[in-house]
Amino acid sequence: MEKITLPNGVRLVYEKTDFIRSMTFGIWVGTGSRFEEKKESGISHFIEHMLFKGTKHHSCAALSEAFDALGGQSNAYTTKELTAFYVKALDSKMLEAAGLITEMVMEPLMAESDVQSERGVILEEIGMYEDDPEDLAIEKLNEAVYPRSPLGMPILGTKKSLTGIGREEMLGYLHKHYSGENVVAAISGNFDEKNLQVLCDLLSTLPIGKREVVEPGIYVPTIYLKKKKYEQNHLGFLYPAYSVKDDRKYAAAVLSTILGGGASSRLFQRMRDKEGLCYSVYSYSASSLAEGLFGMYTATGKETEEKAIGAMLEEIEKIKQDGVSEEELFRAKEKIKTNILLGLESTGSRASMMARNELFFGRIPDYQEIVDAYECLTREDIQNAACDIFKSDVLSFSAVGRIEKEETYNRMLGR
Repeated sequence: MEKITLPNGVRLVYEKTDFIRSMTFGIWVGTGSRFEEKKESGISHFIEHMLFKGTKHHSCAALSEAFDALGGQSNAYTTKELTAFYVKALDSKMLEAAGLITEMVMEPLMAESDVQSERGVILEEIGMYEDDPEDLAIEKLNEAVYPRSPLGMPILGTKKSLTGIGREEMLGYLHKHYSGENVVAAISGNFDEKNLQVLCDLLSTLPIGKREVVEPGIYVPTIYLKKKKYEQNHLGFLYPAYSVKDDRKYAAAVLSTILGGGASSRLFQRMRDKEGLCYSVYSYSASSLAEGLFGMYTATGKETEEKAIGAMLEEIEKIKQDGVSEEELFRAKEKIKTNILLGLESTGSRASMMARNELFFGRIPDYQEIVDAYECLTREDIQNAACDIFKSDVLSFSAVGRIEKEETYNRMLGR
């Protein structure tokens, strides 16, 4: 893996693999919903949509046709902390593919008529997620625990905030955030290294800019309840955990795998296989730049809701009191290690990993370094993480469906 830092602060990271015929090129920008003001909530995601609506050289239809003519795959996504645009194509199409992505990012058309129509598309997207009970139970709770931070604002924005975002607001946001140290381009796969200079010339036209300072979000325990006419009640549990810069994140990931990371996990074995309380149950660990979250989710009938809540809390207490077995620790490590190593077989995963690490840490760790961080974990490390994370006074909870009153859930949660 190599890196070129351009005079404007933009970084190009690359990794050449000679024995394959594909490559992935992308641009990762260090901006997302946590960097937005309340009045511009959703603007990062709105811009992501708009960059596919045409450039100064390609109409929307012509841009789509150009990507299809590559025979590859192009896409983009927005998170709370970054926005990414990427394309995967044959090695022979590298310059064409990279040229289209850089053109989108640096020369967007931003036609006012497209702004109006795409606003409607995003409003429909918001409605789609509002109809998803799992998304409501998890994402709405994630937002609710940060009431005084941009972390609590939805990535998609709101109907009110989207109304106030127009062409000029988006162009101003682009100029401020799509610049210098806030941008990392990555290429992984097979490509002609002589073409790197062409990419550098293209990326050098972005304005100079500094990486933004991240203000830690203040976590506030909360209960989020939403009445919906669903057959099941969808339940979310949330605790504050570790940031991407905290090495304890590795222990949290192993803990999540043991607790609710597959068919052999404790939650799955008890709640589905033994007691038949649910069809779906899982846990997850999510790390951000300055904070982290550990969550659990299940969906169950209203009549079994209290029993399901009790079972999940009991499994947490068992790990806190008794720890995990060597066999559980071994399985979790093997599962995580396998997922890491299998990801290395994808040029898209490799490009994303390089870009994210360069953007967040200013360095790209060796893959073995990451594997070793998991391998060295002990049973004591996992138990310590469980005791540190699973504190009843910081537990947040959500229920979506045929819900009870808040005091009823407080009783079920034992507080």
